[in-house]
Amino acid sequence: MSEKSKISFPGLKIGRSLKLRLFIIIFLVGIIPCTIIYQVILSNYEDRAVKVRISDVQNQLKVIADHLITYNYLPDSSSEVINAELEQLSNLYNGRVMIINGSLKIVKDTYGLSEGKTIVSEEVIKCFKGSNTANYDRVNGFIEITVPIMETISEQNATPEQPEGTEVVRGVMLTSVSIDSIAMTLSILSRKALIIEIIMALCILALAIILAKILIRPFDRVSGAISEVQEGYTNETISVPDYIETEHIVDAFNSLLQRINALDETRQDFVANVSHELKTPITSMKVLADSLIAQEDVPVELYREFMVDIAEEIERVKSVNIGTGAQVQALMQQYGSTELKTGATLAELIKRPELSYQALAPLDTHRPQLREDIAEQVNINLKYEGYIERQLRQVEHFKKLEKRIIPETMDYTAINGLRVEAMQKLEKFRPHSIGQASRISGVSPADISVLLVYMEQFRRRK
Repeated sequence: MSEKSKISFPGLKIGRSLKLRLFIIIFLVGIIPCTIIYQVILSNYEDRAVKVRISDVQNQLKVIADHLITYNYLPDSSSEVINAELEQLSNLYNGRVMIINGSLKIVKDTYGLSEGKTIVSEEVIKCFKGSNTANYDRVNGFIEITVPIMETISEQNATPEQPEGTEVVRGVMLTSVSIDSIAMTLSILSRKALIIEIIMALCILALAIILAKILIRPFDRVSGAISEVQEGYTNETISVPDYIETEHIVDAFNSLLQRINALDETRQDFVANVSHELKTPITSMKVLADSLIAQEDVPVELYREFMVDIAEEIERVKSVNIGTGAQVQALMQQYGSTELKTGATLAELIKRPELSYQALAPLDTHRPQLREDIAEQVNINLKYEGYIERQLRQVEHFKKLEKRIIPETMDYTAINGLRVEAMQKLEKFRPHSIGQASRISGVSPADISVLLVYMEQFRRRK
């Protein structure tokens, strides 16, 4: 992996936090519906207000349209009553009213700008066909409404083409109504709704923080339980059944913990067995030495002869090569040992647990005649050669550790990296040397390594 890829970014690590993600999800789940409701309420109010305004204006225009027919206003627009009604309507809605006759000529304009002019527009044409129109222009802030001026044919005016009771469009009322009042109300409502939304957002924010902490607690308990196992406070299985996910994590960790405990027990059994086996060759040597000492007037040459015979036989066995012939394979099968793929020395075969110096006698045709105790010593020395050498190295290592004196003023609580249990044990017993510290129960080799590093740094500072 390149150095660039090893660089850590705290921001990215925070972004991977489950608590943060839960907080964001809860906050969004709460704030998005509030925002949507806020927009929907404002939109519905605007639509409803515009529809009500259109309905009110159309009703009033229909009443005035009847008056226009009654007062015969289209041919003669001098009626003060009608003009007053039109001005009143224009002022009421802050808009403009135009009366258009059948020739598409504007006979009245409350703004006084277009009287006498001809108007041709899609809305006016549709209205002459008998249909009302209403267009809401949100950008410019007005509503344009058209209402037909209808006349019902009386009996005196009836003709074959237009019988009595027929409704005929004589003109059109074209009205532009301002929506300033609606816009103002909408603005006030929008501000109030925004204040409410901000308050709700703060409540949702607080709720999201609280819920995120509550929802993450089971995972914190899992982490705390694992830390306790790691620090050595407990070796029992943990249980956090709050969520299915925590159960899966805990089950996986408990399974791993059980395997680690099983491996640790196996390791302890192995160490115990090895310790026993390490004692075996040493004990055998002691028995041999005691037997020689027990004999009176034993010359020094005899001691030397024993040791020379053992050493020479060991060297000889290490140099004797055994092939992969049928006799060899048969002997391996007899003692339940793995068959040879390639040649091996007698010493290598003796180190196999199921074989021994005596068992390989049929393959060793040039073996000298040795005393039984010497043959046993050859077998023991070869089998446990690696263990003995390792034990000797460990003895030398412990001798060096015994010479490493720990300062009496050592503050173990200031050493970063020590496990809590090791720190407490070292503070309690205050060992004189590293060797003594290594023999305290609860102080691991890793703790000794940390202590040695700290002592070296402490010595350099001094």
